[in-house]
Amino acid sequence: MGNKKAVSSKTASGDKETGTLPSVFTYLDYRQYLRDFCTAKKKITPHFSYRYLSEKVGIKSGGFFSWVLRGKRNISDRLVLDLARF
Repeated sequence: MGNKKAVSSKTASGDKETGTLPSVFTYLDYRQYLRDFCTAKKKITPHFSYRYLSEKVGIKSGGFFSWVLRGKRNISDRLVLDLARF
């Protein structure tokens, strides 16, 4: 079974007009969720970036989330909790 989203693209990518973000409960692949979350967040908040997210959750490397999305790094259980609080 592949790593596919289980929802329509409108729901998955969020909605700029209403300021909604994608629901984590509709994803099977956390990397795809993070990618869609960051895309939607950038539409809502233009200054949002991977570096900004890294700073907010206490990651020192600004490129960490790029590595995660490319499959070169994984996120820890602690980081999952920090992201959930973000």
